[in-house]
Amino acid sequence: MQVDRRPAWLLAGLLLVAACGGGGGDSDGEAATTTRAPDRTTSSTAPSTPPSTTVPPVDPSVIPDDPAAIDEAYVEAVLEEHNRVIGDALRLQLEGADLAEIIDRYNAIYVAEVADRLLTNIVALDDPATRTLRDPPGDQRSEVTDVQVATPGCISAVVLQDYREVLLAPEAPSKNLVVLRSIVPTAREALNPTAWRSEGLVPEEAVGTVGC
Repeated sequence: MQVDRRPAWLLAGLLLVAACGGGGGDSDGEAATTTRAPDRTTSSTAPSTPPSTTVPPVDPSVIPDDPAAIDEAYVEAVLEEHNRVIGDALRLQLEGADLAEIIDRYNAIYVAEVADRLLTNIVALDDPATRTLRDPPGDQRSEVTDVQVATPGCISAVVLQDYREVLLAPEAPSKNLVVLRSIVPTAREALNPTAWRSEGLVPEEAVGTVGC
């Protein structure tokens, strides 16, 4: 048996270190000195919030007070609603709906003389011998490329009109001029969710002779 001959004071010191670990115990009645890291300072200033970049949706049922707000996006929103209503009229036509339902939709979207002219072609479109519509037809699409006149009473804009979702054999999208007339609130109809009626489309080469 080997006897540990290290001095007793050294053994006692090792035992004391083992017992105390890294903690702050007393040695010979004196308090151990502990070094403490400085507290982190917490800023009371809240992080800045970046400004919102969300663009409010365009409301085609409202006529903007500022003509500058009647831009391409606004006119496209109006025409999108018009195209949907006319698409509904064409779909009702193929379903054999009452003619009055179809006429109501044309009258809601177009000024009177244009609605009358367009309705004269409605039977030919549905004639089985000369069927030109898809079954069912989708909605035509209008891409506004230029707003020429923008007032609270009248809008004149150049549009690319696309009938690929409507016709079986459509031509390439064509440029046209569209003129929109504002509707007084008392004359608005539920079938037209916008504040405007259309004078229809005319070829772009007519742009100097028609419009607001």
